[in-house]
Amino acid sequence: MLLYSNDVRDDAVYYKKKKKDVTGNVVAISGEENNRLAELSRKSYLLRLIRKYYIKYVYWKEHRNQPEEKIAGDYIEESPMLSTLTKKLIHQTDSVLKLNGTQLVLSAVPSKYNLINHIPHDSTDFANSVKSFAQEKSYYYIDLVPAFETKSQTSLLFFPKDIHFNKIGHEVVAQQFQNYVYAFTHQECVNFGDSY
Repeated sequence: MLLYSNDVRDDAVYYKKKKKDVTGNVVAISGEENNRLAELSRKSYLLRLIRKYYIKYVYWKEHRNQPEEKIAGDYIEESPMLSTLTKKLIHQTDSVLKLNGTQLVLSAVPSKYNLINHIPHDSTDFANSVKSFAQEKSYYYIDLVPAFETKSQTSLLFFPKDIHFNKIGHEVVAQQFQNYVYAFTHQECVNFGDSY
């Protein structure tokens, strides 16, 4: 499960839209209703631009008295700790996977802001908070930070304007996951809570 810092906020937003079965298990998250206005706004560059600046304004209004933002490209990078809800959802996912004979492996996207500004990752970074949680709860964890720090010295790993990996970033993630699978299948990483 690859986590990114906006997942904590998104968990809270989408969890409000949940549908449960009779036993209380979440079975679906309702999407937005399609209507003519929503359809038109997705196709209109002007309406999308207005929405972008409206979202920025709302964010600024809610966070104006907080410490300076980490702005990476055209994106404000959040660095929350894992919420109780997010931890609960991770535990539930783990339970379902175990019932099906599968092991949960956690990983987190390293801070783009820190990488492009050559700032060492520390315990306040989202990736490190996920790593600490994984170790505390004995989940396997694939630590992308060292590989990203090394590769970011010579290459860009994200698209300039947003939070998504570019081709090289995807290659680094794929290589780290491949290394983990190899180590796991060859019994080189057998302790729960181990990082790879």
